[in-house]
Amino acid sequence: MCYKYVIPYKDFHDCKKILVQRGNVYLQNVAQSRHKIARLFNPFIRDGSCILTHSFSRVVLKVLEEAAESKKRFNVYVTESNPDQSGKKMAKELELLGIPVCVILDAAAGYIMEKIDMVLVGAEGVVESGGIINKIGSYQIATCAKVANKPFYVISLFYPYRSVLTR
Repeated sequence: MCYKYVIPYKDFHDCKKILVQRGNVYLQNVAQSRHKIARLFNPFIRDGSCILTHSFSRVVLKVLEEAAESKKRFNVYVTESNPDQSGKKMAKELELLGIPVCVILDAAAGYIMEKIDMVLVGAEGVVESGGIINKIGSYQIATCAKVANKPFYVISLFYPYRSVLTR
């Protein structure tokens, strides 16, 4: 029986069907949330902006896509994001959208900071204190942005919210 976790179905196939339906609703909500976030963030990206992003984020990609669709011209610097080089995936997606992009070494983020107008990153998780869990190197980029007085935006859906236990 599938009574555990509040799904009161005796038959596995009925249980599977409801789980698939709930999964599809979740995916629709995620897509709608990305679109809403992109629309709300659009005024922050001005024509002629130069943006630095770190790693790959579907939400950040959607934000940049929305800005490009609204005929804003801007350039994006993307860190390689070692060791998995997820920044190269982001660069490829941006190129497909026709957005000018330049891949830089992770270590060059501080050097490029004087040329950019803002930093955009996604988040693997957001904790109760307001902190974020993200790709290695995000903290260093945020520190450089603070020193250079550049805005650092974390764009995330609500679902990555994490409760952190303290000892």
